[in-house]
Amino acid sequence: YDVDETWTFEDKYIGRPIKAETYTDADMIVWYVNDEKVGESVPEKGIATICTKYQKGKITAIAYKQGVECSRYTLHTTGEAVAIDVVAEQQELLADNRDLCYFDISITDSEGRIVVGAENEITCTVTGGELLGIFSGNPCNEDQYTSDCCHAFKGRALAIVRTKTAGTVGITVYSKTLASGHAEAVAK
Repeated sequence: YDVDETWTFEDKYIGRPIKAETYTDADMIVWYVNDEKVGESVPEKGIATICTKYQKGKITAIAYKQGVECSRYTLHTTGEAVAIDVVAEQQELLADNRDLCYFDISITDSEGRIVVGAENEITCTVTGGELLGIFSGNPCNEDQYTSDCCHAFKGRALAIVRTKTAGTVGITVYSKTLASGHAEAVAK
């Protein structure tokens, strides 16, 4: 199924039925919207589903195996996109011009939550290394992954960097309407 990891919908959906799904190997899922129990569901082929009325706030799925809670997951309604968060996949890389460092880029709201609907154009600069590509995974875009910019897809993008010089590799990602984000890794 094509599912978005979000609990953020337009105001016109407030009070209307909405389908929520979670992937699980549990026996039972108990669902809560804004801490109020709204139902239970038994997974079929690894997917538990519920139809509930949409309310802004949060939805929580609590998974049970043989009557014992084994995990829980909560999605929150996000606000407007305000910032870019950048995180290095690893803190160190080899300065051999072959080792790659991946930087996860997220468009976030004021609470640091990924805004799944964000498709902002973002630009990337790198110090101490070379940008090999920046892309979002959107199968329908026309961005050139070898350029220094792309459009976020579902609030995310990825940059790939390498270096042949030992020292700090820094990446800064910015957009016209968002606070920029920065991350670093150390090349040895």
